[in-house]
Amino acid sequence: MKKYFKGFILELKKAKEYFLCFISSLFYTPISILIYYFLFKFIINGSTGFSMTLNEILIYYAVVLFIKSTITHSMAEVYYVFSDINNGDLDLWLTKPVYYPLVRYFRSLGSVAITIPSGILFLLIILIGKYSIINIILFLISVFLGFTLLFFVMFIVGSLTFWLKNVLSLRDIFWCVLAFFSGEIIPLNLISNEASFLLMNPLAGVYFLPTEVLKSPNPIYILAIQSIYVIFFMVIAFVVFKLGIVKYESQGG
Repeated sequence: MKKYFKGFILELKKAKEYFLCFISSLFYTPISILIYYFLFKFIINGSTGFSMTLNEILIYYAVVLFIKSTITHSMAEVYYVFSDINNGDLDLWLTKPVYYPLVRYFRSLGSVAITIPSGILFLLIILIGKYSIINIILFLISVFLGFTLLFFVMFIVGSLTFWLKNVLSLRDIFWCVLAFFSGEIIPLNLISNEASFLLMNPLAGVYFLPTEVLKSPNPIYILAIQSIYVIFFMVIAFVVFKLGIVKYESQGG
């Protein structure tokens, strides 16, 4: 495991270069929240059956935006895997006594090792006093599971390069799918009456389910669901990579 943590430390050092960019990005969050405030204030005033209060909506988007700002680096995993396969850099990892998917995971984890704790500090200002300490701790665990889930999903998309050669267009399409099904754009419980299956779709584990952990009377159940999703996509990622290696032809010079 020590060999994987070396990659983690390397990415941690590189992440320091982007720390100021991350801090500056946090200032966009209050602006975004103001936009949601006026939007949903208008919606609520014109609706009699709205299931969330304005305060609940603001907290929801604050949490989602902070989660997004802290784990956003993992979104680039598709590009890293795509580049390693197309440029032949994967050869380097295949000749070493390491497992490439785990190398990428720990490097991705290292890239957010600074932004996640920093984002959590901002979140605590919002959450303390509104939710129990236990729920907040479980929420942090849920955020970590959400990050891990997002990583393996992105790794799978990147690994499709073994067959498609260029997955960047597919990645852009998937980002749109992720934005909706994860609850980033709109809380999934607002449309649960029309499509209840959305509440527990796998991508909900990235944003929506962590927000539910905060207020759920049974947060362990949500964490269990997230863990199942993580294991499921981790297995798929490993299988896809194993099948892809069979077809792999180094393109490096």
